[in-house]
Amino acid sequence: MAFTISGSADPAVIAKLKAEVTQASGNDERTESEALESDLAPDVENRILSKITTNSRGFQLLKIWFFRFFGLGAISKLEPTGEPSSKDEETRIAEKSRLVEKILTQKAKGRKLSGADLSGADLSGVNLILADLRNANLIGTDLSNADLWIAYLNGADLSGADLSGADLSGADLSGADLSGAYLNDANLIGADLIDTNLIGADLIDTNLIGADLSGANLSSTNLSGADLIGVQVHRARFEGSVGIPEEIKLDLIRRGAIFEDSPGDRDRSFIPVPR
Repeated sequence: MAFTISGSADPAVIAKLKAEVTQASGNDERTESEALESDLAPDVENRILSKITTNSRGFQLLKIWFFRFFGLGAISKLEPTGEPSSKDEETRIAEKSRLVEKILTQKAKGRKLSGADLSGADLSGVNLILADLRNANLIGTDLSNADLWIAYLNGADLSGADLSGADLSGADLSGADLSGAYLNDANLIGADLIDTNLIGADLIDTNLIGADLSGANLSSTNLSGADLIGVQVHRARFEGSVGIPEEIKLDLIRRGAIFEDSPGDRDRSFIPVPR
């Protein structure tokens, strides 16, 4: 157990206090209630118990000793430190597993999953039509062939996720992180990809007809075979991207896209659209 003590106090006193608590928590065979009852009057005990924030016996005893040395008001400054326990991690994993099972077994439109942690989960082929996945953690999640029609994924972290073959038509992916994601053969017709991070994404044969890529970062993406008809690309960055035919590249530049991977692209990116 790790802990810190706030405020100004004699280091020697604090060292003694910690030593006594360590010995007490290891050698005292009394129950917690017996220790509290014998050490403190009932009214003080109740006041201290109301401030106890952990079930650790050593930490409870530390608060009792801290009261004796520095007064009740200082107890609130004493908090445990350190990494989450393995039990907390097990609880988090169990909760994620239950949520994934619920998504896979219970068919429903418009699921409320805002901020959910589904990182690394296998959700391939799942029905998430109209789902609210805003700010969700979907890092490395398998969403291949999933139905995310008009889903809300704005602000979600989909870095490294597998969205190959997924239907994301009309989905809101504005501000989402799709860096390194696999979107090959995905349907993104009319999707909102404003200010989205697509660095290093696989967009081979992706359908982007009518999608809004304004301000998006598509640096180092592979767009071989991607359908870019009617896409909005104002301020969209394509540095280092591959797979775009020269004639389409020039058209994108005229419409406000930025290609800086070759010497002349910076100047051409500001060529006005002919009227």
